[in-house]
Amino acid sequence: MSTEALISELIAIKQMLENLGVQQKEYLSREEAASYLGISVSTLNKLTANKEIVYYKPGGKVSLFKVQDLRDFVEKGKINTNVDISSIAKEMIKNFKK
Repeated sequence: MSTEALISELIAIKQMLENLGVQQKEYLSREEAASYLGISVSTLNKLTANKEIVYYKPGGKVSLFKVQDLRDFVEKGKINTNVDISSIAKEMIKNFKK
């Protein structure tokens, strides 16, 4: 294995270990939360400024993000498949006729 390949492997392993550590925490820093969501810190800042994502400011200084709140934020963006939409529509029609 070449030196470059070994260094690349080590960097990948380091990133995986860092991500594992983040996944075990209940609250994340702004940088960790942005990384968790796969967005930039500036995008996260816009989401917090627009109150589109839940965050905590204990003592009014540091912003913290609860992992469950981040998961909920991601799941709110669910896009239903055509099959899901059809099933929902059929259920709504069925309930409307009652």
